[in-house]
Amino acid sequence: MSVRSARFFRPCGLLVRARLLALAAALALALPGALRPAGAATPLQAEQDALQSYEEARLALAGGRLDEAELLLERVLMLMPSHAEARLDFALLLARRGQADAARALILGLAQDPRTPADHATQLRALAARLPNTETPQASAAAATAAAPRPATGALPLSTPTAPPPTLWRAEAALSASTNPMSRTGAEGVVLTLPDGPVTLPLSTRPQAGTVAGAGLLRLQGPTGLEVSVQRMDRSATAAAYRAAAWGVLPSPAPQAGLPPLQWQLQTLRGFDNLRRHAAALAAPGPGGAQRLVLGAYAEPSQQDRGWLLRAEHRGGQATDGPAAPPSPWGLAGLQWQASAERSASTARAQGYWRLNLALEAPLGPGRRLQAQATAQHDTHPYSPLLENNSRRRLLTTYLGLDQQFTWHAVAPGHLLTLRLFTTQRSSNLELFAFRDTGAQLLVARAW
Repeated sequence: MSVRSARFFRPCGLLVRARLLALAAALALALPGALRPAGAATPLQAEQDALQSYEEARLALAGGRLDEAELLLERVLMLMPSHAEARLDFALLLARRGQADAARALILGLAQDPRTPADHATQLRALAARLPNTETPQASAAAATAAAPRPATGALPLSTPTAPPPTLWRAEAALSASTNPMSRTGAEGVVLTLPDGPVTLPLSTRPQAGTVAGAGLLRLQGPTGLEVSVQRMDRSATAAAYRAAAWGVLPSPAPQAGLPPLQWQLQTLRGFDNLRRHAAALAAPGPGGAQRLVLGAYAEPSQQDRGWLLRAEHRGGQATDGPAAPPSPWGLAGLQWQASAERSASTARAQGYWRLNLALEAPLGPGRRLQAQATAQHDTHPYSPLLENNSRRRLLTTYLGLDQQFTWHAVAPGHLLTLRLFTTQRSSNLELFAFRDTGAQLLVARAW
């Protein structure tokens, strides 16, 4: 069983914060080192931290984690105000979120910088002119059409303001080792309920440690994307696992009403046990994008099963500053969370479930992040008359992971190395479905 962390977004940053950031950048350019307190980091250390944060920001943008990218870009500009790419990335990010005035201020600041070549300054002014004069619900879409592709070096972008939204790619390779990657129960036997009384049936399969190697590729262009990944385990009698997913938005039937368009999702996957599942869904975002209602259908041909699901989601987070950020119950800056309630039912069998999920993600320092997830499931139908007197199955699954990221500026610029320690545990009233797995993963990612 693989565990995937949820993605979070927090409310957009304030216009005032962006303008203060631009002012701070201008002051830092005009007064280098004048206000540096005693004991502050050296310029070389600050530059290294800024470059590392910028690489992390690009990876966050490639993965669609806009809140994380915004925080990282703000850190880059605090440490290295003259970083032109980061300033432009931050401006385009604000534009995508409908904050046209803040984006225009940053873009015009770049255009007025005496170090900006004249032809680049002209393009930047044209880009700023295409942004809406007021921040309307349609500002994000209008700004996206004016976004320029990300430059590969420190130069300013050379594309015209009419260029399509930037295409971001992310490739990754991972190697993990854990105590029970097949999620097998640790019970030595299972109790069967028979007419003549309970009988304990010994289990021949036991948890086994294993190694999993995998690779994946993500393509993201604005609100649309494509992701493909494959994994292989060193255990015998296991199939190569794969997952392919695509998502995008449908044209809005009434854009003048300011309602967000519907989102579509497609996914197909196969597990190490050779079980296959296909799914398709439509998602309706709520006002502000914090809530989402998902209606989908699934088919499992290897189990001759098919059905539907309905899920309600809510995302939140804790910003580093600004009154628009909702309070974090733990008082942690940068905490992001997602809660969901899901109902699913089969149309081919007498089975279904209710499921509640809560996922948290919090930064613990430079390059370090904690992830936690808990999922509770209660079946709507008895699982089997042979198990626990035909009881309905109940599951509680928890996941805890700690990531530490490293950058290789000297060896492999643009690459990000992540070391992950994780543990997964599931408890159940049916002992057959309880398991525990603990391991480590090494992941190398490249975004461009």
